[in-house]
Amino acid sequence: MTSALLIIDVQTILCEGRWAVHEAGAVVQRINAVSARARAAGLPVVVVQHEETEGPMLYDAPGWQLAPALQVSRSEEHTSELQ
Repeated sequence: MTSALLIIDVQTILCEGRWAVHEAGAVVQRINAVSARARAAGLPVVVVQHEETEGPMLYDAPGWQLAPALQVSRSEEHTSELQ
């Protein structure tokens, strides 16, 4: 069985401002810790970003961007989920 870590929808709009999830900063810190362990173990890390055809989650909009505190590597797989 192959394992991987999926990081899903950790985007600016959900981590800052009025739509921020509860304790967003702490959640991102935990995701960073888990993803660091996954990378150290040689597991693939895949980043998924939610995307919509209009509004704050529009591709490349400020809210669509990954949360600034999220630690990702350019070499990791990135994909989007269009709603």
